[in-house]
This record gives sequence, structure tokens and C-alpha cells, in this order.
Amino acid sequence: LGLGALGARLFLKPENGVFVVTGEDSKGRFVLPDGTQVWLNYDSRLYYPESFDGDLRSVRLEGEALFNVVRDASKPFRVRTSLMEVEVLGTVFDLKCYEHLDYAELVLVSGSVKATCAGQLPVTLCPDERLVAYRNSKKIDYQAVDANNYNKWMFETQKLDEMRLDAVFVNLEHRYNVEFDIADDVGLEARLTLSLRSEPLEEILDAIALVVPIRYESSGGTIFITRR
Repeated sequence: LGLGALGARLFLKPENGVFVVTGEDSKGRFVLPDGTQVWLNYDSRLYYPESFDGDLRSVRLEGEALFNVVRDASKPFRVRTSLMEVEVLGTVFDLKCYEHLDYAELVLVSGSVKATCAGQLPVTLCPDERLVAYRNSKKIDYQAVDANNYNKWMFETQKLDEMRLDAVFVNLEHRYNVEFDIADDVGLEARLTLSLRSEPLEEILDAIALVVPIRYESSGGTIFITRR
């Protein structure tokens, strides 16, 4: 396995497979048996076989990962989560499904994917599209987004240049593995330029609050943003 500087903290080998685990303060980059690259976010788990035999490459995810899948038209690549199943031939996408959240989120960066959610017909996504499936209902949301706001969380340094505040919060959600609850009266049209490295999230939010009239409060992994 090719590990980056933010290597996953723990590799387990159950029967006929590998189980990769990252902690609450670690991210991992590694390579699957077919050459597919995976970046695993904080507090995530990925199970995959030691070799992709048969006519399907199948893995299981709990948490968040960015996949850069090696194309193989004869052997589709499938990711299973508790809320969504994603199948591709070769593409780049971000998939998020933590068990403590009431939704799963799929954002396509390039190529195409087919996603199947419980009780729903399969949905095919194009680049810069986002699909959200909810745990306690059959509801799904489907919208156009800028995929770059969802796929840069693994970089040691991340530059946000003249970015709208709502997009800044999306980037911070994925970089710090938190959820933002933003009050309706918060003005999100302000544009900010930030360089993100290894600062605590509170330091970033304090800096934002100096130039944008907001307050923030943290509770149980959710950051509540209100107007100041």
C-alpha cells in the first residue's frame, strides 16, 4: 500500500480482506489492489478484499472518502454504505456516510457514477452534481454544485480565494469533519480569502467573525452559525 504523509493509523486484516481505520485526528491516503487511490477522512473505515477477483471490485465505507478509481470496463467498482451504493467504471468522486449522521452525500468530480438509495431508482450523476439520501425517509436531494468545494479536504494546505461564505463553510465541513447549522438571516454573499493549514477550526471561525457579522457555538459536532 502506498501511504502518504497523513497515513491511516490502523490496518486490520480480517479473513479475506483488509480493514483500514482512521482516528478522529488522522487522515489516510492509500492505494487499493487495482491501483485505485483513496483518501480517507477523519474517523472513517474502509473494508476491501486483498485482491479484486471475479467481475466486480467491491468495497465498503463508513465515514468519508475521496476515490480516484482506475478505469476497468470489464470490472465495475462498487462502494457500499449503509444508505447508498455507488457503482463506477473509472472516475473521481467524494462519498460521505457517517453512522451518526442522518444522511449520505455523494459529489461527482469527474466521469459518471450510478447511485442507488433504499427505495429509489438508480440515479446517474454528471460532474459537479451532488446527491443526498436521508436515513429516516425515502427522500433524496439532487443539485448542481462546485465539486471543488468538496474534494480538497485532504491537502495539507488549502487556499480559498475570493470564495463566498456559504462555499467556505462547505469546505470547512469536509476539512474538519463537522456540520454547520446556519441561521436563515446570516448573509452568505460575503467573499473571503483564506489559507487553511493545520489551524484549529475555532481559530478559522474567529478570523471569519472579524470581517463577517456572525457568531458561532459548538455542540455535539455541529457548529451553529448565527448573525451578530
